[in-house]
Amino acid sequence: MPEAKETGQAKAKGTAGQSSKEEVLKPFEEAHHDFFEATQAAWTAEEYQKRSTDAFLDYVRALQEAGDDQFKSYEAYFRYARAQHEALVPDEARQRFDDAFGDYVRKVKEAWANLNVNTLDPTSLANVSHAVLSVALHANQNPTKRT
Repeated sequence: MPEAKETGQAKAKGTAGQSSKEEVLKPFEEAHHDFFEATQAAWTAEEYQKRSTDAFLDYVRALQEAGDDQFKSYEAYFRYARAQHEALVPDEARQRFDDAFGDYVRKVKEAWANLNVNTLDPTSLANVSHAVLSVALHANQNPTKRT
């Protein structure tokens, strides 16, 4: 009988430890989730499709106006190429991505500052380090945007 009681206590401790572990990771997981949702919403395929179609129609009009003038046709092509590039990720979408990432960095810093190292097991530390690593990698890819 005493063994059953000890096992029950061990299970209770394991559950409490798991709850504590979940609490430790929750701010990091929420930051990651919020960042993912914000980047998904920053730019949609419909927006790209509309801008891309508008750019193509402008290109066709410019080619018609250029007629036999090769220089004007060449200019029209470069305006079209620039418009297609802008359609992929326009400035306002870049700003939304940057804002989402800035918010993510702020949340990770806040979660890190509130972290109780006494409740951190190796698996939790690995999960936390993944969040911090993603911040560092993005900062390295975007050196002008340091947060």
